Amino acid sequence: MVAFFLLMQLAALSISMSGYEQISVFCTGPASSMLSWLFGGLHLLFVALLVVGPLSLVFWKLRAPYVGILIAALVILPVQANLVHRGVLSCDGP
Repeated sequence: MVAFFLLMQLAALSISMSGYEQISVFCTGPASSMLSWLFGGLHLLFVALLVVGPLSLVFWKLRAPYVGILIAALVILPVQANLVHRGVLSCDGP
């Protein structure tokens, strides 16, 4: 299960960097909004989870927190895409 979610995380990273830019870290502006800090923090969380994921394959106590936090983070990504679509957040990168 952990390996599956690690693959899901890598797929979300790939999608955000290539095809579906609205969930990219570059689409968290403007900096004056608290929402931008929230979604910027979400993407920093994804970086941390990218380290914790492989570690949780070895250390079983990390598995449940990794899966739970990753599921919550993945559920929030469509919210970011919706906010970008509505113009609440903007993209300032590729």
